[in-house]
Amino acid sequence: MLENLDKLNWKDYGIAHGDGTHIPDTIKDLASGISEKQQKAYWKLDNYIVLQSDLYEAAFYVVPFLFEILQSDMTTGRDLVYDLLWEIANGYADDIDIDVNGVTTPLREACRVVVVDNLNIILAEVANYSSSFREKALELLASLYEYRKEIEPKLIELCDEEPSSEFQAVIKKWIVELNEE
Repeated sequence: MLENLDKLNWKDYGIAHGDGTHIPDTIKDLASGISEKQQKAYWKLDNYIVLQSDLYEAAFYVVPFLFEILQSDMTTGRDLVYDLLWEIANGYADDIDIDVNGVTTPLREACRVVVVDNLNIILAEVANYSSSFREKALELLASLYEYRKEIEPKLIELCDEEPSSEFQAVIKKWIVELNEE
């Protein structure tokens, strides 16, 4: 996990203040499984890549590593990863464009696309009956309203397969949220 983290030149990506050379170690701390380290890592990322809802360029490059963490069996701090993903997917970056495979793309759009590209990971969390983070995953999905045509049928399918009537109600609530935007 996180094999490619040190291959990026983090100091070249914009952040709120300073340079991004601390980001690889911070992401490793987030994946450490040690609650205290994870809390500190969350705030280090939150205060540098998405500060008070303002997105910075490095956020786009952090997202794939957050999904690597979600694909692991780590449970401690998983909620923090979902919180960061939600903040990144819903942050603002009025005048920041980045190059995504040779195409100049507004940062907010690029971040949302990279989250949607990992839809299967988020949906797997919702489908995992033993996960304590299912509602966090649903909250993230519901914030991606412009992708509702892709997301809603999959949530309806998961709802139909859900053995718990209580959690079926939770899924239905988030489907409504998805459609309210």
